[in-house]
Amino acid sequence: MLFGHNKQEDAIGMIDKYPLMNDYWADKRVDMSKITIPAYVLASYSTALHTVGSFRGFEELPSKEKWLRVHPTQEWHDLYSEACTEDLQRYFDCYLKGEQNDWKQTPQIRASLLRFNQDPIVNYVFSDWPIPDTDYRKLYLSGDAQLVHDLPRSSQTFSYQSDTPSLQIDADSEELHFSHKFTARSYLVGYSRAVLYVSCPNSDDLDVFIQLRKADASGKLLQNINIPLEHLELKAEEVATVNTNKYLGPTGILRASHRKIDYEQSKPHWPLHSHFEEEKVPRGQVVELTIGLWPTGMAFEAGEQLVLKIAGHHMTLAEFEPLRGGFQTSNKGTHVVHVGPEHPSHVVVPFVSV
Repeated sequence: MLFGHNKQEDAIGMIDKYPLMNDYWADKRVDMSKITIPAYVLASYSTALHTVGSFRGFEELPSKEKWLRVHPTQEWHDLYSEACTEDLQRYFDCYLKGEQNDWKQTPQIRASLLRFNQDPIVNYVFSDWPIPDTDYRKLYLSGDAQLVHDLPRSSQTFSYQSDTPSLQIDADSEELHFSHKFTARSYLVGYSRAVLYVSCPNSDDLDVFIQLRKADASGKLLQNINIPLEHLELKAEEVATVNTNKYLGPTGILRASHRKIDYEQSKPHWPLHSHFEEEKVPRGQVVELTIGLWPTGMAFEAGEQLVLKIAGHHMTLAEFEPLRGGFQTSNKGTHVVHVGPEHPSHVVVPFVSV
C-alpha cells in the first residue's frame, strides 16, 4: 500500500464494518445523470476493474453527445496508441478549442469483436449501446453437458468440489463445462446472463462463478492475447498467462445469500442484486440464481464452440503472477447444479447481426 500525508478510507475495514449495502456504499455509486457535458468513453472487455463501469457509465449518461469506443486490446496499450491519441485529439479540439472539424460525424458506437484465433474486427459501427435488435437466445444446460435450444426432457445433476484451491492460470480443476457448437458464423455482443439452479449439502451459502469461453472446432479452449505479438516482441507461447496479457471470456459471480434482485435498478439486459440483506440457503435446498456476465464481443465461425464454465473459484486470470492463488471464497464442500424440466438452468446470450 502507498501512504500519503493525508487520511484515506480503509475499504477492507469498511467491508468488515458494513458487509451489506447501505448509505455508505450507495454514496460510492456515481450519479451519472449529473454529467450533462459531452463524453468520450473508452471500454475494453479484458480489464478486471473497469469493464462494467465503462459500459454502464455510458448507458446512464444523459447527454446525446456521447461516444463509445470498445477497443480489442489491453487498456493501457490502447490508451497510449497513436490511433487513440489522434482520435482523442479530434474530440478535444472540437469541444475544448471549438474547432469545426469532422468529429461530430464520428459514429457514436464503435465496438471491437474478438476472434481469439484470428485478428479482431476493430471499430465495427453499431447504432446504439446496448445494440438494438439484439437477439437474446436461451440455451439450456442439458444432461449430456451441452447447451441446447430446447428444454431437456429429463433431469440431471452435476457437481464440483467448491473449495479446491485455484491459481487462476486457466488450468484449475473442478470446473463444469457445457458447450454449444455453432452451425453458422455468429456474433455475440453485449451482456449475457445465466439462471442456475444450485444446492449445497455442506454449507448454507455458495459463491458461484461462471464464465463464457470460445473453443475451436476440436473443443480446445482459446485465449485472446490482449497485445499484438509484434508489439510484445514475443511468440504466443512466451506470453505470460495473466489477465493483462490474455482475455479468456466474460465472467459472472454471485453469492447465493445475495441472490435477491433489485428490480428497480436492474435493466432488461443486466440483473442487479440489492445486497441489502442476506438470505442463507438451507443445506441441500435448491435455489435459483440469476447471474449477470460482464459484456463481451466474440465472433465464432461455423464449427466453433461456446462453452459455459461453472466453478467455486474465480476463473478470470490473476492480474499479475504474485496474485495467483490469492482470491479467496467462503465455499465449503460440494456444489450441485440441477438441470432439466423441473430446474431449467440456462444461459441467455446476445446474438447480433454484423
